[in-house]
Amino acid sequence: MVLATLAVSCTILSNSMDISFIQTSLSKLQLLQAELHYLNERHTMAELSYQSAIVSATEHKFLHEAALSCELYGIYLIENKDVERGLEQLKRAVELFAQWGAMVKAKELMVFIETMIDAAKSYKN
Repeated sequence: MVLATLAVSCTILSNSMDISFIQTSLSKLQLLQAELHYLNERHTMAELSYQSAIVSATEHKFLHEAALSCELYGIYLIENKDVERGLEQLKRAVELFAQWGAMVKAKELMVFIETMIDAAKSYKN
């Protein structure tokens, strides 16, 4: 419902506003919607919203938005016991942050990934 309302509002505003503002706002809203679904334990909707946020940001070439969406989706997956897919998303986030030029963030995320891999190995043993 919130996305539909924003989509209508964005259509109305598009005549007077920069279209890139509207596009980035939509991808941010999709990411916030994913986090809200996760909070409310609506996991199917959360996954779909994370994926939509990633696709939207990627299609509009908002590297930082796509990177953040991948990072949060990866954390979501790991917290919900899908470690392999979660690590894939986190690695994708690292690549996107690096492409965007956020090298410190990319390095911090790599350290987090290594910690998660070590924890998974310890858990298996």
